[in-house]
Amino acid sequence: LAWLHHVPTWAANWAISLAFLILAAAVALTLHGMAMRLLRWLIPESYQFLHSLVSATQALLRAALVIFAVALTLPLVPLEGEGKAAIGHWLIVAFILLLGWSCTAAITLASDFYLRRTDIDFSGDPLGRKHLTQVRVLRRVAATLVIVVTVAAALMTFATSLAEIGTRGLSLRSWRAYP
Repeated sequence: LAWLHHVPTWAANWAISLAFLILAAAVALTLHGMAMRLLRWLIPESYQFLHSLVSATQALLRAALVIFAVALTLPLVPLEGEGKAAIGHWLIVAFILLLGWSCTAAITLASDFYLRRTDIDFSGDPLGRKHLTQVRVLRRVAATLVIVVTVAAALMTFATSLAEIGTRGLSLRSWRAYP
């Protein structure tokens, strides 16, 4: 970063920081695309489960690589403390949401894999349809639980703001409808 002193003075720190972060995300997306092509080329066609796993997790891996690249680049950008702290906080929120997304994808993949392994006829057998319905309901309940926990964890990162509101005694009684 020694070459930064050659950057024109009219270029604001936020513009330089934005360019660095966009460049980091672009490099991460390029590396992801190359890795996915290589992975698809290496996996034989007979391994259908691995191909479906790669397809199902492609967007997750892309988002994870972008978050990781931006997080690695963030200490290098010429932003003040508040700007870095805000971006860092949103990276934490994005990582928590990525974990929740990963869990819901894992639930979907596991339930699909389980249903593929069973030798039950789901079209004509009432017991088979009952089993399919139970697995689908269980999948939806588990995904809903994961979503609720994920949103709660993401909202807990904003606890300092809520604590400040609580210490000021903000309540519905202190708000006046008519000033």
